[in-house]
Amino acid sequence: MKTLKKILAWLFKAFAALAILLILFAGTLYFLSRQERAIAREFITLLAQRQYSSAHKLVSAEMKQQYPLDLMKSQFEQAEPYTSVWFNSVSLQNGQTILVGVAKTGKDCSSPVVFVFVDEKIASFQLDDPCEAAESSA
Repeated sequence: MKTLKKILAWLFKAFAALAILLILFAGTLYFLSRQERAIAREFITLLAQRQYSSAHKLVSAEMKQQYPLDLMKSQFEQAEPYTSVWFNSVSLQNGQTILVGVAKTGKDCSSPVVFVFVDEKIASFQLDDPCEAAESSA
């Protein structure tokens, strides 16, 4: 019986140590990605406020060439403004920060969103199924 108690105590300590390590790892990811998450939220907010030139300043030089300001305007002019964005996945790899989450409008329309950052600039972003203003008012 003492042996079983020792084994159970050891297993409990091992699981507790593993849980602490996972919490520390998640906290580190959260801490290291705080700037990128803030930039992504600002980008979505600026798009919602139709401040396209300010939003465009947050993207990298390479992305500005591939995604000019006029294209950004045309893609988001008819979109319902997003009021919130949250991220359920953060990945730090090869000098990139990848954020995966959901952007939501005030009328409860949601769109999956992915941001890739390099040097605290948006290297790419993908907003799937943007909420069109006409769709959400129906």
